Amino acid sequence: MKSKRLEGFNKIIRTLVFAFPALFNVLTLLLLIYFIFAILGVFIFKGTPVGDLVFRDFGVAFLNLFRFSTGEDWHLSMYELGGLASRVYFEAFIFFSSFVML
Repeated sequence: MKSKRLEGFNKIIRTLVFAFPALFNVLTLLLLIYFIFAILGVFIFKGTPVGDLVFRDFGVAFLNLFRFSTGEDWHLSMYELGGLASRVYFEAFIFFSSFVML
């Protein structure tokens, strides 16, 4: 009886070990997307303070992008910044980050 429980547990552990390299690749690609869009956000929106959305430096932009990728008020921030550049920027970021996560 005990060996059957351990057999199921061993299958779960083997599956996790087998899937870890693929998860590492997905995480690396997602961090690369955050990195690229954080640099673009600082470059495009640096002089535009809007509410709690600030692209004043790389670290804050990176944290904002993580927040936006969870779906928290990204569309409101996009409309507050206004303009075609913000619309293209945010929609491209949400598209690529959602695509990689899925």
